[in-house]
Amino acid sequence: RVIGELGFYKFFYNFFGLGIDSRMEDEEVYEVDFPRLRLSVLREVLPNFSVGLGYEYDAFSKLTIVEGGILENSNASGKKNGTVSNLGVLAFYDTRDNIFFPTKGWFLQGNIFTSSAAIGASFNYTKFEIDSRFYQKVGKKQVLAANLFLANSSKDTPFYDLYYLGSKRTRGFANRRFQDNSELSFVTEYRFPIKGRFGGVVFGSTGTVAPDLGKTFSSKFKNAAGVGLRYIVNKRDGVPIRVDYGYTNEGGNFYFTIKEAF
Repeated sequence: RVIGELGFYKFFYNFFGLGIDSRMEDEEVYEVDFPRLRLSVLREVLPNFSVGLGYEYDAFSKLTIVEGGILENSNASGKKNGTVSNLGVLAFYDTRDNIFFPTKGWFLQGNIFTSSAAIGASFNYTKFEIDSRFYQKVGKKQVLAANLFLANSSKDTPFYDLYYLGSKRTRGFANRRFQDNSELSFVTEYRFPIKGRFGGVVFGSTGTVAPDLGKTFSSKFKNAAGVGLRYIVNKRDGVPIRVDYGYTNEGGNFYFTIKEAF
């Protein structure tokens, strides 16, 4: 199995500070340009179990941050551009009945990546992730889906590669609302048909970030919930157009994209 991404980003991102206690009113926006390469090559070695190698590359340039702002005055690594070049190993166990719209089965993935100057990295850090997903059909066409995510990165991780709440796992928060070296999050989703190609979802999540993995278990957890609408554009594979609205105690956000959140 080959999984990858190749692109060029000229984009802007939010920065609220580091940690679960960052404040909404401290929001800053930074701009950055970067090419991106993600490539993983895996081979099945046992039934439903695959292992392989992965590579990550981002070359950040033209980084523009707020002068005198919280990012400039923080001790965050990577404030003066730099290159992410990480090599890692991956393993996953996959019993899903469909990659795009699973109705039953497990997907368990673990990976560990490390950077090195020998492969062009500007930073020296290591990170690992455990991504666990479960799907169960309820009734004829309803599906209950759940996703538990646990991740940790070491001290010199550049701030744009830190883990954060405000992604597809924790819809409702502003993008990158809470950001730090470690993340522990859980989301569950109830998916049901409406009529024809249309379907709906109801979801809820909880999660936290912390300076290290041990502190995620005692850190404050932030909750979100929402609803969504789906339109199946490819009946054979079940690929949907996804519209979600997630809500938190700080307000809400809309999401419009392709494919399920997990």
